[in-house]
Amino acid sequence: MGSPEKLGGEPRPDRIVEQVATEWKDRHAFAMLGLGEIGPQLLTMRDEIEWRKWGPLAVSEAWILEEQVLKPVLGQATLEHLGYIHDHAEAADRVASGDRQAAFLLKPFPMDQFEDIVGRGQRLPRKSTFFYPKLPTGLVINQLDGTL
Repeated sequence: MGSPEKLGGEPRPDRIVEQVATEWKDRHAFAMLGLGEIGPQLLTMRDEIEWRKWGPLAVSEAWILEEQVLKPVLGQATLEHLGYIHDHAEAADRVASGDRQAAFLLKPFPMDQFEDIVGRGQRLPRKSTFFYPKLPTGLVINQLDGTL
């Protein structure tokens, strides 16, 4: 990753994700909260990194963060140090309260890339997608007979 840059604009977590997704939609980028009084930081991939060599999952910031940034530092203990929170405000609150050291706010996973990866039978990075509203599990996996 390149050097962190301070993110300007409104510091609300949902606004930060929107800003990163809009202004950096054509590059690998995500926001990082935490690490003292610094404020929200933008992390982007350095231009000279040939990320396509990492394979089709490298389209995902979640995969890059886990596999190329955190695992080289934390090794097999990576999952012991990570938590996944779907609510940006809750993640920011946990960092602000000191319950967590840092939070990474990721852009939504692009649907065209989702379809491409899943269509090839590959698994997506852990927790890289979140769909809402969730369908009740029974409606998805059980055949319904009769009238509703």
